[in-house]
Amino acid sequence: MTGKFDVRTGKPYAEYKDSGVAWLGEVPGHWDVKKLKRLGEIHYGLAEPPLLKEDGLPFIRATDIYRGKINSDTIQHIDPSDISWSRAYQLKSKDILVVRSRAYTGDSALIPEEWEGAIAGYDLILSVNKAIPEFIALSLLSKYVLQGQIYLSKMRAAQPHLNAEELGECTIVLSSYEEQSEIAAYLNQKTTQIDQLIKKTQQSINLLKEKRAALITAAVTGKIDVRNWNTEAA
Repeated sequence: MTGKFDVRTGKPYAEYKDSGVAWLGEVPGHWDVKKLKRLGEIHYGLAEPPLLKEDGLPFIRATDIYRGKINSDTIQHIDPSDISWSRAYQLKSKDILVVRSRAYTGDSALIPEEWEGAIAGYDLILSVNKAIPEFIALSLLSKYVLQGQIYLSKMRAAQPHLNAEELGECTIVLSSYEEQSEIAAYLNQKTTQIDQLIKKTQQSINLLKEKRAALITAAVTGKIDVRNWNTEAA
């Protein structure tokens, strides 16, 4: 989302300018370049997980986040009486949860309304108040932020790790509020279509794998005669 074309017209913008960031290059003339820390507040989640409780509060961890989405099936619930409330952060709708350490460091997801009030695990929470949260959430998943900045920061430690200061130093390019909303809506529509195609393709792959396994099983157990396969193929 570095603004190489206007999603409203599908054409390049009328004017571009130097972003002032060597690796970023030019951006549309009316866009701004800001540090992430200037666009909201960054909080830490709980360092230690409380006791589990079936009817307790939802507890969203790094393992529940994958490429911009929250996996509802894996979310655990915790005992409110075992929470250190002075350190706990209750998530709000449109907060952005960013994985702080280990293999998926830097992955992130926007919190939907259904998980408002959930407790954040050992991760970073970005509360955006000077931009459109949906736009920032998508920016965090883009190559220029995720690979070009966050991945570089996380590899400076012996183990993959990201802290609030490093996240806050990420450079973000911003259009107007209206255009941010339009870009976010455009991307949500297009990525949903792509996700559906991926799902259909994966289903086809799974069917072909099943057919392959069934063919092998039939051949090696004498269910089909393969001696004349060259003749049949011809």
